[in-house]
Amino acid sequence: PSEFTCATAVSNPFQLRLNEVPEKPTVENFEYCQFEEVPALTVINGENLTWYASETGNDAFSETPVPNTNEPGETVYWVTQTPDVCESERIAVSVTIKEKPASPATTTLIEYCEGETANALEAVAGGEADLNWYDEEQNLLSTAPIPDTENAGTYLYYVSQSLEACESAHVEITLIIHELPIVTINPSETLVCSASAVTLTAEGADS
Repeated sequence: PSEFTCATAVSNPFQLRLNEVPEKPTVENFEYCQFEEVPALTVINGENLTWYASETGNDAFSETPVPNTNEPGETVYWVTQTPDVCESERIAVSVTIKEKPASPATTTLIEYCEGETANALEAVAGGEADLNWYDEEQNLLSTAPIPDTENAGTYLYYVSQSLEACESAHVEITLIIHELPIVTINPSETLVCSASAVTLTAEGADS
């Protein structure tokens, strides 16, 4: 054709919405003791959270992670929030697992005779650790206990040590209070004269 005519252009109005990137969640770091049972991670403030294993990787967790406390050390998690449409930048959450202290050294079997004066129980703490003493019902005591030897029997105490708010396993201490023997003395003669010899025989004890 000698000329070409374009159809009249039609314009349609549309609305473009630009959403702001939300602020990062407000977070805190966590410290736990080795082998402690811990809950899933949380934030101080944030909604519709997504947790990641790294700062930039495509490694989102399908569920909120629960820290593994079997090994001491630090693990860093990353978390975002998506309150509306847009996702925030990631922010780090540090989880530190502190090593569980070894149990203190102590004597695990202590024996006394009934009525004997007893000394306070002793144990050796490692380094800067503090000792914790417990009675037979695992009630925490304020100081190292002094055994009561008034009544014969077998009693239990426990001791542990704490370092940086982490407590060791409890060591059981067995305390045995032996009953005093009843000794009877039998003379060879019940009627003797002055300066006469008499033999006394004791029964009820070995020595």
